[in-house]
This record gives sequence, structure tokens and C-alpha cells, in this order.
Amino acid sequence: MGERYFIRGLLRTRFTDRPGYFGWGLWVEVEASVFNRYLALYDRDASSEPPHQGQLANQPPGYQSLLNVPLSIQFSSSTERPELRFPLEARSELAREQRSGIDSRRYHEILVAVGAIEP
Repeated sequence: MGERYFIRGLLRTRFTDRPGYFGWGLWVEVEASVFNRYLALYDRDASSEPPHQGQLANQPPGYQSLLNVPLSIQFSSSTERPELRFPLEARSELAREQRSGIDSRRYHEILVAVGAIEP
């Protein structure tokens, strides 16, 4: 997009009361060098690549504004989206949920917020 570069990643939040996780598909704005590195490694397993930095570029529903919040991006295999993580010092609700996990009640609230199910 002009002189702006974006990577789609997955921000995982584990469940606390059952196996598995919920994943937010989010866009992260990155520097051109990070984007070019991602393209260079796109068809390979890049999970051993050191994490890169970016800023959240879209707003997940049901949370206070998170636009431009810093995230780390860990490239993955060629069949998986990069994994997104908040820094340890991040204090937003979503960052706390990523660190602590969510239960089924909260998962249901998220599904209602994104319009996947009726309340």
C-alpha cells in the first residue's frame, strides 16, 4: 500500500478450561525491511528467524483502541501465519488475555462481539 507494509498474523489466546486456543487474525504494519524479509522466507520454514517488530493495524471488536500498539512477529512455517505477541509490559485487556488465557464464557462473549453467534 504505497510506502506502507503489512503482514497478516495470528494472535493466539489459550483456553483456560479446555484444550486449544482462540486466534485473532490481525494485520501488523511493519518496516519495509521486515516485509521484504517475510517475502524472502515465505516458502520456507522461518520459525527459527528472530522475532521482528510491528504495530497493530486493525482493531479487534470488543476492545479499547489498540491501533499502533507494538507487537512482536514470529515468522512460522510456509503453511502457517506468523505468530503475534504483545510485549510483556503491555497492559491492554487483549494483552492480559493473551498472557493469562480465556475461559469458555469469555470466548462466547468474543463470538458475540464479532457477530459469529447471537447473544
